[in-house]
Amino acid sequence: MNGVLLGVVSAILIGLSNFTGGLASRKDASLTVGFVGQAITVPVVAAALIVAPASHLSTGDLVAGAIAGLCQILGVRLLWQALSAGAMGLLNAISALAAASVPAVWAVVRGERMGPVAWLGVGLAASAVVLVARSPGDEQLLAGRHRRQVYEAAGAGALFGLGFVGLALPSRTASVAPLLSMRCVAALIGAFMIMRTSKPLWLGAGNRRVGLLPGLFGGASLLVFLAAVHLKLTAVVSIVQGLSPLATATLAFLILGQRLRHIQLSGLGLALVATLLIARG
Repeated sequence: MNGVLLGVVSAILIGLSNFTGGLASRKDASLTVGFVGQAITVPVVAAALIVAPASHLSTGDLVAGAIAGLCQILGVRLLWQALSAGAMGLLNAISALAAASVPAVWAVVRGERMGPVAWLGVGLAASAVVLVARSPGDEQLLAGRHRRQVYEAAGAGALFGLGFVGLALPSRTASVAPLLSMRCVAALIGAFMIMRTSKPLWLGAGNRRVGLLPGLFGGASLLVFLAAVHLKLTAVVSIVQGLSPLATATLAFLILGQRLRHIQLSGLGLALVATLLIARG
């Protein structure tokens, strides 16, 4: 049950990060919003490392974190490229499912186990994400020449998942040092990408309150994931946090007043059943 609880918290945090990131990108370039999100968490994680210092830190721990940061920023770039075709809900769902699958498979291979009831919940969770993400016209948009965007979204999710694995590789004695390495590398690469364009490095004056939130929520979700890794609950948390598109859709309904269709409501109900099955299994 602890793993499911951590997964739900992580999914909500990721949903909040995506939702506020979408709002912030209405006023500033998404590349700028992404960079700021990485950069502002660096001092926060550094402070956390001072409070809870690493008892033993190896070069491999920092390299694993750096690789995770590289995977994350490349995944963001690939996902944005995919989303330019439209069908954002469905493509986000594909990315989220791929991101959840990679660390879950890695954890199972390393010895974490789930019962048959939990695996049934996994199947229902995947179906729930697709139902909530569906919108009219998805089939036409993703057919033919747009099929490439499906592969890009899946590839982006796989990179996110590899980033989670990189974050999970170091031992718990490293504390949050790998996360600090991850955020530093992602911020540096993000700054380099921005400097190759005409986009500003910082948010506009009227967008700073919302624009700072995506990075804070995203960083918090990674801290929750690290806690799950230390508790040997990586597989369960990875799967449940894959439900993050449901959190984003719910926030859009509650805050922006976007209407939820019957198929999306069915997906939310199915997600609840899936979460209960995973908890029971």
